[in-house]
Amino acid sequence: MAPALAAVLTAALLTTVTAPPASAAPIARTTTLVSLPTGVIDPMTSNGSFAGASDDGSRVLFMTTGRLTADDAESTYQDIYQRSGSTTTLVSGATEIADPGNGTVLFRGASSDGSRVFFITDQRLGSADNDLGYQDVYEHAAGATTLVSQPTGVADPNSGGVTFAGITKDGTRAFFTTTQKLTADDTDSGRVDVYERSGGTTKLVSAPTGVADPNTGAAGYGGVSRDGSRVFFGSTEKLTSDDTDTNRYDVYERSGGTTKLVSVGSGAPDTTSSVQFVGSNEDGSRVFFNSTEAIAPDDNDTSRSDVYERSGGTTKLLSAPTGVADPNSGPADGVHLSHDGSRVFFQTNQKLTPNDTDTNRYDLYERSGGTTTLITTSTGIADPDSGDVLVGTPYGGVSPDGGRVLFTTTQKLTPEDTDTNRYDVYARSGGTTTLLSAPTGVADPNTAEAELQGMSVDGSRAFFTTMQKLSPADADANRVDVYERSDGTTTLLSGAAGLADPDTDAAYYGGATADGSDVYFITTEKLTADDADAGVDIYAADGAAIPGPGGQTPDPGSGQVPVPAPGTGDTTPPALTGYALSPNVFRAAAGGASVAQRRPLGTRVTYRLSERATVTFRVERAAKGRRWVTMRGRFSHAGKAGPNRFRFRGSLRGRRLRPGLYRLRARAVDAAGNASPIARKPFRVVRR
Repeated sequence: MAPALAAVLTAALLTTVTAPPASAAPIARTTTLVSLPTGVIDPMTSNGSFAGASDDGSRVLFMTTGRLTADDAESTYQDIYQRSGSTTTLVSGATEIADPGNGTVLFRGASSDGSRVFFITDQRLGSADNDLGYQDVYEHAAGATTLVSQPTGVADPNSGGVTFAGITKDGTRAFFTTTQKLTADDTDSGRVDVYERSGGTTKLVSAPTGVADPNTGAAGYGGVSRDGSRVFFGSTEKLTSDDTDTNRYDVYERSGGTTKLVSVGSGAPDTTSSVQFVGSNEDGSRVFFNSTEAIAPDDNDTSRSDVYERSGGTTKLLSAPTGVADPNSGPADGVHLSHDGSRVFFQTNQKLTPNDTDTNRYDLYERSGGTTTLITTSTGIADPDSGDVLVGTPYGGVSPDGGRVLFTTTQKLTPEDTDTNRYDVYARSGGTTTLLSAPTGVADPNTAEAELQGMSVDGSRAFFTTMQKLSPADADANRVDVYERSDGTTTLLSGAAGLADPDTDAAYYGGATADGSDVYFITTEKLTADDADAGVDIYAADGAAIPGPGGQTPDPGSGQVPVPAPGTGDTTPPALTGYALSPNVFRAAAGGASVAQRRPLGTRVTYRLSERATVTFRVERAAKGRRWVTMRGRFSHAGKAGPNRFRFRGSLRGRRLRPGLYRLRARAVDAAGNASPIARKPFRVVRR
């Protein structure tokens, strides 16, 4: 039941928000084709796959064998492309040398803003690559492709391939593993080591401190703190003097040029069993691992896998019971974390609290403040005791503050679940369990499973796939479609725009932006008029908040889901131009409404519209790692055709913005529901 390490690390590195909202405002979505060529004719037959997107959706990355730009020298091997605005550019091209066009590239990661893209290939794409066809890690940034997996201070040994391991959120530090000696301090004989590339220099991560390199085993990458200052890896080697076991797999931390042992006991002897790294909080001060050994005095079971935390020089048992005796009947694993590490979630089939009334079913528990709490329990009905709960990717997830948990199960956990033991998606928040994969506007067809695929960072938007018709807009014959659940409403995402649903194939989820406003999926169906090929394409369900009556966005918790006024065949989105803030550095008002006509504080917002529309504004806050976090709350302005202006007071949801760097995001929606592209302008709030 343990999730893959990559999934755990992904969950541990999401952006922190203050608290997940109970619901998210509705969104008007438009289906747009992403995998379009620029400057060449559509190759017609190529297949594509979604790779990733920047947090704000301004850059979308995908892979395809098709030649979509003139600088792609071949049309046989897979390449990585980026779509930004209305332009497609080749990402995996060569720099300084001719593109050899003789191998495939595979996407491996990107910075949160999409400006740095990492991939692996055995092609030579730069003059620094001097080996003979081994797999290497490359980065594409600022229009250039550079070799990541290159040596520093030694000659390229040209003796083996390289495996991509991970990156920091801003992409400035990349990690990889290899048997090659890429630095002078790597003194073992062909063992797998962990390396870091940053600032144009390669450094050995899995190096010993205070002891000689034992040259007895390999090292495996675990994870990294958000700023990259702490790197975690595992090895059977003795890399510090306080590692006293006999070749057991341990967890180590590398920071400040020093290696430290993490998986050490408190009040118990050094473990005689191997341990497995499962994650860390954002700053790396709390590290979590699994072990079957009792390495804390309160671990009373007999060699069961347990979850431990190492912080402040102490190791603590987390998978402990509360209010009942330790049943000593099963393992605990499948760990998810809140960003600060104060809330830890794990799976087990043991009964660890009195209200767990099923018979050895797998449940999700939370450990916080020294107390264990059952998460995956029913609301409004008795526990059916009929199946396990799935939480590991892609079946579930946890919001950054741990306040909202999504999971999948065949059990009926709420009265509104009326199907017959189908897999459904649920959420647990505020002590209540809610069914997410429920129909809206149609009866539950009870014909197929629903599988969670992803969610917005705060968990307010859940994305899942199913063959069932859960919305009147789903017009195909039991094809797999992508749906969203937010604000108590289920919406079809993989529908056609401007033409009838072709009903020829399935659609599969690819990914979403951090706030869930843009969702990506793949299909062979022709869903827009500009899709001219017969291959697999990448589409986006681009979103904008739907304004309510009077140009005001409804309260996300009100249950109001307004529908745009009926159109007259209008499919042209409004043009929002001339968007500006003057000044862009200002003091914020003390609070109250965000929009004011007369006020000395704040800034003047101006823009032009091609037609009457409601413009919805959201505030994005600058965070660490060059990341932008969308703040809760929004406000709207009823715009007329032509020039518009109003004063933004620097407040949101009745509260003054704190000093710092922000962006004001704008999107216009006309009466027919057509949405303009998103526009953004930066501003800075200074102290009063």
